[in-house]
Amino acid sequence: MKTRRRTLYALCLLGLAAVAALALDRLVTPSIMPLLIGAALAGTLAGAPGLFHRRVWPVAFVLLPVGGYLVARIALPLPPDVDGIGGQLGYYASRLGLAAEILAQESTPIDLARQAEVRLLMAFGIFATSGLAAFLALSNRLALAAVALFLVPLGAGVTLDGSDRAVWLPVLFLLLSGALLMLSRTLDRTHWRPGDTLVAATSAVVGAVVAVSLLATAPVAAGGPWLDWKSWGEGPDDGATSLTFDWRLNYPGLLEQEEGIAALRVTSPVPSYWRANTLDLFTGTTWRDGLSRAFPLSAYRTADETSVYDIPSPDQTTRGRTVTARFRLESISSDHILTVGTTQRLTVKRALPLRFAEDRALRSDRRLRPGFEYEITATIPEQRSSDLVGQGRSYPDEVTRYLTLPFPNAAAATSPGADRAWQAIVARTSSGEEWRPLYGLNERIVEDATDPYEIALRIERHLRSPLRYEYSLTPPETGYRSPYAAFLFETRVGYCQHFAGSMALLLRFNGIPARVALGFTAGELVDDDTYLVDTTNAHAWVEAYFPRSGWVTFDPTPGRRVPGEGASSTSSGFSDPYQEQAAAADDAAAAPEDSPAQARNAAQDDSGADTSGGSSSTTPTSTWLIWGLSTAGAAVAWPVGRAALRRRRIRGDDAEQRFHASLGAVRADLADHGVRTSPSDTLLDTARLIEEHAGLDAYAVARRAEEVLFGGERATDRDVSRVSVLRRRLRRRLRARRGWRRTLLAAYGLSVGRLAPLPQTVNDVDGRRPGR
Repeated sequence: MKTRRRTLYALCLLGLAAVAALALDRLVTPSIMPLLIGAALAGTLAGAPGLFHRRVWPVAFVLLPVGGYLVARIALPLPPDVDGIGGQLGYYASRLGLAAEILAQESTPIDLARQAEVRLLMAFGIFATSGLAAFLALSNRLALAAVALFLVPLGAGVTLDGSDRAVWLPVLFLLLSGALLMLSRTLDRTHWRPGDTLVAATSAVVGAVVAVSLLATAPVAAGGPWLDWKSWGEGPDDGATSLTFDWRLNYPGLLEQEEGIAALRVTSPVPSYWRANTLDLFTGTTWRDGLSRAFPLSAYRTADETSVYDIPSPDQTTRGRTVTARFRLESISSDHILTVGTTQRLTVKRALPLRFAEDRALRSDRRLRPGFEYEITATIPEQRSSDLVGQGRSYPDEVTRYLTLPFPNAAAATSPGADRAWQAIVARTSSGEEWRPLYGLNERIVEDATDPYEIALRIERHLRSPLRYEYSLTPPETGYRSPYAAFLFETRVGYCQHFAGSMALLLRFNGIPARVALGFTAGELVDDDTYLVDTTNAHAWVEAYFPRSGWVTFDPTPGRRVPGEGASSTSSGFSDPYQEQAAAADDAAAAPEDSPAQARNAAQDDSGADTSGGSSSTTPTSTWLIWGLSTAGAAVAWPVGRAALRRRRIRGDDAEQRFHASLGAVRADLADHGVRTSPSDTLLDTARLIEEHAGLDAYAVARRAEEVLFGGERATDRDVSRVSVLRRRLRRRLRARRGWRRTLLAAYGLSVGRLAPLPQTVNDVDGRRPGR
């Protein structure tokens, strides 16, 4: 085994480990790429002793645990009070268990500043994966098993991230996997030629091109994060129709139903939004839940054997009405407790493993099934619009994290020419390029307003204006990575997630803490104080923070109204100090603008063709063209690649090597067409098979091959030419016997069934029975 091939083989495996590290790094913030790359390198070296000498592979059993311990010490230093090797291992085992629990419950990217245990899990996980893969591929030549191992961290990275598209990661993974698998076939060969490299590279590139082509046929899936929005989605539950809080499906799948599926039944003296949780982290592309940490809740038993959970009170209390609401899940399978207002107490029949998040969401470690009932005691805020005026911006420290954006806010540029100055600043951020118009748009919305409540009303009113934005479950496709940037700057068409996410973004841009709330609207009143909520009531709205009032609900989605007596936003219909004086000027400024629907209608000619500019989606014709080209390319590349592999040593300079390779190709041609040969067959046995199934005399070639292989004679170019002529005649005879369909299958290496021998009366081409 040559050193060069061995080095390339190891580098391909190390490249796969680096790709896995890059994928995992997308799950956390801030980046820990140096740590993960170091762990990948350490794991690869610890599992690779067998690469240097086949008999020393057991050394990996010593290096892997020692390396894992060192990586753990670097990723998460030990506290001073942990002594002894047993105590240290116990500490790390408990931290890994906690990190796994956090990763299962929290959404990505996970903030390592608050959850350092995840840093340990990531580093140890990539070390263990790289080490085991290196042990399999480098020490034991099991390349395919190593590739399968790396699929685990790669799949986690590209399906759970909240950042930009990650198509390049799986494409690079395909290229490196193809190279690794091809190199693994050549490690024990004596010679290695450039043709082998060409075949390996071509196969890997063809696989990557086909993968990219397939992704291009699904532009929605390939155009953003692989798990894009967090929402309610439909899913099976014990064979029955139900809802699952699975984060991967969009609201349109629920809202566009003609008849919704009953989700829950609520008995409450006050209608409200039934809230599940919030999205509080904006990544530059989409909203995720990543800022609110959850803490265990304990219950106490009452005399009637029910379990009661007292919910911690918020730091900022507001006046309101205390109500008791009863919930029954009709078809929801959920790990979140739907709540109302500011929850004070939860009462259930049996104790649950519950967690209380900082955003006041209640999460169960055990999934709640249809038929589950519980009771909520809560305070419904009763606030007047005038109460929210002039509260200032003195936000508590724990609230300031709800101001976080991946680019500077409006205060970053206040000098003359602020718009241009801000664009220059944001262009230097990783996710700011497509947000350059945000400063100018915000200036047009906010104008001279400085009070946070007035700013919130102006943003809400701007988004609810039918002259500016249109509600639709099928917004047009664009070239933007973020659906919110596309909604604000180009399409102006979207549904509740677009409206709520855009308002929360604009509020933070103006220095007002905000987050996106998820859950259901009140539903249909079916009895006294009883509301039936179905899937079409799934909704997203906005919560903004005011120093003396706490979190206040706003709803920028057209056609929605904040229900209940304590509604504070302009969408509720209550008058406020700013609404009357601003409404006339606001509508007048909007009047000259065409609505999105009017703009699209104006862009269509008399024939109905859309002539408007902007990004266009992949048409059905181009989609089928891509599918066709991809399929045709794969269909051509496969037999061509097989033929190239078979000819790779026949075209060398060494006649001896080409002669051996030609003889092997004869056996391969026979096997392709259903003539089975055995490794124990002699050359004369192979010549007999050629005579029986193709009617050709190959005994002269067989005798010459025996002289070369066993008689000590040297092969010549004439010997190679004789075998080549025999191969051409053999393939022609076998194709004639098999027919074009089975010959095509043989080209792809597919089974064509055994070929029966020729009748004994069939002679060679010249009509004479071949002699021995």
